Amino acid sequence: MMGISDFGWFDFAHHEFRIADLKSGKISSPKGASRHANRMFASVSGADLKSGKTLSRRTGRLVLAAWVGFLALWCGMLTAQTESVSMTGSLYLYNASGNAPIPLAGYEVYLYHSESKKWIGPSISDAYGRYAFQGLQEGRYVMRVYMAGRDWRQQVWQQEVSAPGEIPPIVLGAVYRVVPNAEYAKIGDKRYHFSLWLDIPRELQEKVQKVTYFFNHPSFTRKENEVSDPSAGFRYTYTGWGCLQRVYITLWMEGKSIEIEFFMCDALKEDPGK
Repeated sequence: MMGISDFGWFDFAHHEFRIADLKSGKISSPKGASRHANRMFASVSGADLKSGKTLSRRTGRLVLAAWVGFLALWCGMLTAQTESVSMTGSLYLYNASGNAPIPLAGYEVYLYHSESKKWIGPSISDAYGRYAFQGLQEGRYVMRVYMAGRDWRQQVWQQEVSAPGEIPPIVLGAVYRVVPNAEYAKIGDKRYHFSLWLDIPRELQEKVQKVTYFFNHPSFTRKENEVSDPSAGFRYTYTGWGCLQRVYITLWMEGKSIEIEFFMCDALKEDPGK
C-alpha cells in the first residue's frame, strides 16, 4: 500500500496522472516530467500530508476519484475555452464621388447559429465601420445588418458567413432611412383609432409601389394589410383596444424591397389599452 513516500501529481505536458516514490526517486512518468512544476496534489491512496498519517485504501481511492473528476472538469473547461473563435468585419457606404467608401457607424450586426437556433448580438459598428464577435463556435452563421433608430430597425444586408475569420468588407450601394411613426385617438370606452405611416426620403418616394403592414397578433383576422396610396406616407389606420409590440413593415419596389421592424408601443411611449 502506498504511504507518505508516494507522491501524486498531474502531468499537463502529457495529460496523465503520475506517481513517484520519493524514497527511491523513481517516477512513473515519461522522461523529463518534473515533480515541482507539475505537482497538483500529494494524496493518492495513502498520504495525508497535513497530519502525516496514512489513509485507508478506500479513503485514498475516494480522494483520488475526487481529484481526477475535478481535473477532468477543469481541463474540459480549458478545452471549451480554447475552442471558441472570433469573427470580425467592417461596413461601408459606396462613395459616388469615386473616393474611398464611407464607414458606417452605429449599425447593428447579428449572427444566427443554425445548430443552436440562437441569435447572437448585436455588435455595434464603431466610427470606422468595424464590428467583432468573440467566443463563437466554429461553423456557419447567417449574418444580418440593421440600421436602427430608437424604436425601429431596418435590415440592410444579409449573408452567410463562417467562423473563425475576417469577413470581407461590406460596401452598401445605397441606404435609405425610412422612419415609421404611430399615433392614436380615443373613440370610446377602451376603443382607439391607431394610425401608422412612414417618413420616406424624397429620392425613394416615387420608387415605392406599395407598403404592407403585418400585425402578428391573434386578435387580427387579417394580419397583412396593404396600402398603395403614398399621399400620407402610406398611412394605415385600424380600430382596436391596444397597440402592437412589433409591426413588420415592407416597402415594395421594382425588383427589391425594404423590411422594417417597428416597435409600436415603444414609439407611442405607452399602451393606451392598459
